[in-house]
Amino acid sequence: MATVQVLSLMATFIYTKERSPQYLVFEEKVLQAFTVFAKLLSCFFRVFIVKNQAKLRLDFAITTQNQSL
Repeated sequence: MATVQVLSLMATFIYTKERSPQYLVFEEKVLQAFTVFAKLLSCFFRVFIVKNQAKLRLDFAITTQNQSL
């Protein structure tokens, strides 16, 4: 959510200021790179969370099995 807010603030800043065409191209490339980075970071955290959930489920299953023995 914070990433989306940062991106919208950057886009607002870029398009409210008058810039030279070369600078606009540079800002657009920076914004695209930041967007790709944010998407990769989001994917990483999704994988990290799913991996941790699986580990917690396994730990819970082992604990439950040990308690029943």
